[in-house]
Amino acid sequence: WKTSTCLNYKSLILAIYNPPTQERISQDHHFKQFFHCLRSTTIIPMTHPSYDLTPILSRLSSWGSNDTISAFILTRKLCFLLAITGFLRPSDIHRIDMSSSTANTDLSLLTLIIDCPKEKRRGSPIRKQVVIRAHTDPLLCPVLTFTTYIQRIACSPCFHPHPTRPSRSISTLVRSLSDFNSAVGPQTIGRHINSLIDIIAVQHSTSRRPRARALGSTNAVSLGASLEDVLTHGSWASAAVFDQYYRLSRVTATDFTSLSLGHPSNSGTLDSKLC
Repeated sequence: WKTSTCLNYKSLILAIYNPPTQERISQDHHFKQFFHCLRSTTIIPMTHPSYDLTPILSRLSSWGSNDTISAFILTRKLCFLLAITGFLRPSDIHRIDMSSSTANTDLSLLTLIIDCPKEKRRGSPIRKQVVIRAHTDPLLCPVLTFTTYIQRIACSPCFHPHPTRPSRSISTLVRSLSDFNSAVGPQTIGRHINSLIDIIAVQHSTSRRPRARALGSTNAVSLGASLEDVLTHGSWASAAVFDQYYRLSRVTATDFTSLSLGHPSNSGTLDSKLC
C-alpha cells in the first residue's frame, strides 16, 4: 500500500471512535512511531511536468465571440475562465451566489460571492469574496464571458439548496443545457473545466491532470505575481499549503542568476552618502 492509502485508512478508522478514544489512540507512542516511520520512507517529489496554457488559449480564441458560440461552448468557457482566473474549485463555482455577485458598470471587475465554501475561519463557515479583473483580449475575458452568460443563459434566478447546508438557499450561476432554469452540480462543472485542461501538452503522458486552481495560481507566480497576492486571491491559509499542494513549478519571474552574479556598482556611492 502507498503511504497515502494507509493515512486515509487511519483517518477512516479513527472516525469510528468517539473523540476521547481518538485522542488516546493518536497519542499512543507505538501508534505515533509507526506513522512517523511510514512517512519517513516516503520521498515527496518536488518536480512537476511543465504545463503550457497556449493550446487552451488558442482554442478559446478560435471559438470566436461570446454572442455567437453555442450555449454548450459558452458554458464550458465560463467554467474554465472562472476556475483559472479566480483559483476556484468546481464546488466553489457551484456555490456562487448570484444574488450577491456582480460586474461593475465598466466591466473591468467581477465580484463573486461564494456561499460557505470549503474554507473556514476559526472553525466557522464564511462567505468568500473573489474579485476577477477583465482581460484586454475580449475573447479571453472572464468578465465579458460572465455578462454574456447572464444575458443568454442565466437570465432568470435559479435558487437551489446549498449542497452542504440545505437550510440555506443560493441563486446558482451555472445552468443545465437542457433546462436553463435548473442548476448543475460540481461534477458537471468539473467536466467542463477538464475538457479544456485535457488539451494541454505535458512532458510525460503518465502525469496526472492538473487542477485549474493550481494551474492558474502557478502561472501567476511564474509571471511575477507576489506570493502574498496569490495566497489572498486563492484564500490559502499559508504559503506552506500552497507550496505543498498547488504549486506546479519552481520557476519564478526573478532572474536570480543576474542578481546573484551582479556587481553592486552603486554601493560605494550609497556608503559615501551615508557617511
